[in-house]
Amino acid sequence: MLNKRVVRTLSLVTRLSLFLLIVLFGASGCRSDTAPEETAEAFLRAWAEGNYEAMYDLLDAASQERYAREYFIDRYTNISSGIGLRALKTELNEKRAVDKNTVQLAFTAEMDTYTVGAVPIANTITLTRQGGEPWRLAWAPTLIFPELTEGRRVELVRDEPRRGTISDRHGRIIAGYRAFKEVGAVPGRYSDEGQFVRDVAAVLAMDSQAIEEKLRQPWVKEGLFVPLAILAPEQEELIPQLLEIPGVMINDVERRYYPAGEAVAHLAGYIGEISAEELEENRELGYYPGYRVGKSGLEAVLNPILGGAIGYSLNIVEADGTPVSILACRDAQPAEDVVLTIDLELQQAAAEALQGKTGALVALDPATGEILALVSNPGYDPNWFIAGLEPGRWQQLLENPAKPLQNRALHGLYPPGSVFKPYTAAVALEEKKLDPEEYRHIEGKSWQPDPSWGGYRVERTYTDRTDLNLFEAMRASDNIYFAQVGLTLGAELFVKYGAPFGFGETIPFPMPVAVSRLFREAMSSEIQLADSSYGQGEVQVSPLHMALIYAVFASGGVMPEPQLFLDSVSEPAVWKKPVSNSTAATVHRALVEAVEGERAAAGGGKIEGYTVAGKTGTAQIEGLEGNICWYVTYGPAKEPELVVAVVVEGGSWGGVDALPVGRAVLEKYLKEDRDVN
Repeated sequence: MLNKRVVRTLSLVTRLSLFLLIVLFGASGCRSDTAPEETAEAFLRAWAEGNYEAMYDLLDAASQERYAREYFIDRYTNISSGIGLRALKTELNEKRAVDKNTVQLAFTAEMDTYTVGAVPIANTITLTRQGGEPWRLAWAPTLIFPELTEGRRVELVRDEPRRGTISDRHGRIIAGYRAFKEVGAVPGRYSDEGQFVRDVAAVLAMDSQAIEEKLRQPWVKEGLFVPLAILAPEQEELIPQLLEIPGVMINDVERRYYPAGEAVAHLAGYIGEISAEELEENRELGYYPGYRVGKSGLEAVLNPILGGAIGYSLNIVEADGTPVSILACRDAQPAEDVVLTIDLELQQAAAEALQGKTGALVALDPATGEILALVSNPGYDPNWFIAGLEPGRWQQLLENPAKPLQNRALHGLYPPGSVFKPYTAAVALEEKKLDPEEYRHIEGKSWQPDPSWGGYRVERTYTDRTDLNLFEAMRASDNIYFAQVGLTLGAELFVKYGAPFGFGETIPFPMPVAVSRLFREAMSSEIQLADSSYGQGEVQVSPLHMALIYAVFASGGVMPEPQLFLDSVSEPAVWKKPVSNSTAATVHRALVEAVEGERAAAGGGKIEGYTVAGKTGTAQIEGLEGNICWYVTYGPAKEPELVVAVVVEGGSWGGVDALPVGRAVLEKYLKEDRDVN
C-alpha cells in the first residue's frame, strides 16, 4: 500500500503534466507559427504560376472586403494577357517589422513579356495578422506596379510600322496601299436588325450569316461602328444604295492593294488576319489577335522584312489618360520596301498569254539569273483578301480541282518530255560519247535494241527522217535518236550529271521550290534509261528549274543562281557549271536549229527580225486527261537575254498549247520591253 504522501505527489505531477499538454496543444490549435516570409513567398509563387485564386486566398480580411475576388482575378488576368506575360521571376529581400502584427517585406520582380521584353519591379509587401491568425497580405493595386494607385490604369501603346511595299524593277507597285471605302453598321440606328441584314446583304451580294456574325461580336454596342465589308473599287458605285439603308455608315480606310491583281497572285501572295496557330508560334514578335501577316507568296516569305517589328510602350496613366510613368518600352523597327527583278509589264503579258490554260511560265535573264516574270494559272485575285475572304469563297478556292492556290511555277513537278533532250545531248557531248555531226540511221516509227525488251518499243513522230545527226534530231525531236544516245551513255553517266544540273537539290531561291528528280529510287532498267533520255520515265522538273537548265546553253555552260531581289544583283552568282563552254555552244546550236531550221518541230516559235532558240515537248501522265505540254525558248540567239519556260497541263501538243505562250512573251520582251538598265 502506497502511503498518502506518495499519492499526493503523483497527483500533483499528473495535474502539472496535463496543464503543460493543454498549454502546448491548445496554443498550437489557436496560434499560427507560420512566418510572414512563407505567406509572401506563397503569394509570389502563385503569381508566377498564374494562380490568381490562390493569391486572393492569401489576402487579409480588410483587403478581401474592399476588393472582390472577381475584380482581383480580372485585374491580374487582364494585365498579364494584355502585356503578353510569359514568365515572372521574384525574390524577397529585407524584412522590416512595423509592429508585432505588421511586417513589410521588400521584393524585386522581373516580368518577361512578349510585348516590351523585361519589366523590372521593386516593391513592398505588407503582411498583417489578427491575434493568433496566420499572416495575410494587405493588398492594393500598387502591389502589381507601385505606380498603379487607385483610379490609375495600365496602358499598352502599340507602335505598328506601315507595311513595306513590293515593286518591280522599274518602281511599279506590285503590293502597296490605296484608299478604300469601308461599309459598316451602327447598331441603334436601325429598328429591325433582320431587315437591316437582308438589305445590306442584297446590295453587297454578301452572305447574311456573315453579317449577323459580325453584329454579334462581344464588343458590339449601340452607337459603335461595326465594320462589315471593304468595297472593291468597282463596287463604289453601290455607295448611294447603301447609304439609303438606315444604320449604314461608310468610312475611308487604307488597305493593302495589288494593282495587277491575279497576274501577281502567286508571286506576291496576300495578307490576312493571323491565325491562333500563327499567333502562338510568333508571340515573341509581339503579334496580337487581329494582326495581319503574310499568308502566301512573298508576303509570307518576307513578312519580317515587310512587316518590320511592332513597338510597344507599357505605361501607367490616370483615369483620363494623362501619362504618369513609362514602365518599359520596345522600339518599333521600320518595315522595308522590297524591289524585285520582276518586270511587271512582262509579268502581266505572261499572265495574259496563259489565260484559259492551266500551267505556268518563268522568264529569266540567263546571264544574271534575274527573274523577270513568274506566273501560275489559274490563280486568284489577292485583293479578295483585303477585308478577309468569306468562308464560302475560301472553300471554293480550296476545293477547286484546278488548284488556283498552287504556285505551279515553283511547286509544280512535271515530266519534261522533249524539252529534256538537251540534257541528254549535253551529258553525251561532255563525256565524248556523242559526235554531233555523226549520222545515225533510223527507220520506222518504233525501235527497240533487242528482243529482251519484249513488247516495249520507243516511238517517234516523223518517220520520213532516216539519217539524223544531233542538229537534225533536235530539229525533228526524234525520240529514238535520244534514246539511243542515252543507252550509249549508260545509266551511271546519265545520272552522274544530275547533281551538276541541279537535280535532287534545293534551288537557292527566297521562295520554296519543289526538288526536281531523274528517278524515284534508281535508274533500274534499260527501258527506264531510254525513256528518261527523251524526258519520260520518272524524270520530273519544275518550270523554274527548266528555265535554269536552258540558261546553261544560253550562257556558255553556266547555271546562274536565280535572283528575285534587284538589290542583290551586283555580281551574277553562279549556282552550277555543269558543262564546258564548247558543249553548251553545241547544244545551243542544236536548239537554234530546233526553231529556225528547215521543217523544225518548233518552227512556230520564230520571231520576225530575230534568231531564237527553243524546244517543244509533250509528255504523258497516266490518268491525266490530255498531255503535259512544254515550250522553252530564248533569244536573241547571238547574245541571249531572256529564257522563257512554259508548261501547260491537259493540252494536246507542246507546239500547239505551250509554244504560242512562250513566243508571245519572248517577242514582247525583244520588241518592246528590253531593259537598258
